[in-house]
Amino acid sequence: MRTGFFDLATLTGYACGSAASGVEEYGTFRLPKTGEDYGEWLKVALGTFGYQINRMKLESVWYSSPIMPSTTSLQTCRKLYTLPPALELAAQRLKIRHIREANEGEILTHFLGTGNVPRKREAKKAATKVKARSRGWKPNDDNEADALAGLDYAIACMTPDYALKGTGLFGEMGR
Repeated sequence: MRTGFFDLATLTGYACGSAASGVEEYGTFRLPKTGEDYGEWLKVALGTFGYQINRMKLESVWYSSPIMPSTTSLQTCRKLYTLPPALELAAQRLKIRHIREANEGEILTHFLGTGNVPRKREAKKAATKVKARSRGWKPNDDNEADALAGLDYAIACMTPDYALKGTGLFGEMGR
């Protein structure tokens, strides 16, 4: 099943692939600035997600919701918390039935192989980039690395044989 993973943010990381073919594509796209025009923001997000899902020919859509520090402005929180429903609506409009939100802690446990990931945001991002590069991928930034980790997790959740080859959350049984 061709699966896509979106690390939702203003600069959204994405990755797509399947258990059979592995990672096929990854990158980022930026949602435009709209000031306090939340309706325009939602319209653009919905259109952008629909375009990306259609372009990648996805059959399954997974995402992680934005996590914001307590210092994030109300305007930014309001915009970023609309991204998950915009992505889900775009997927539903394209008749995607398999739409899932992934838990960041489970993704990191699976991908990094431990529940003892560093608590500091920058340390988590660095560890994820290092692990992605050790898998042969070349993420340009932490958004791409997070999307790659999420895609690996999503495919492992959906494909038992792939999951047995994983680490952390799914164990080392298949190695």
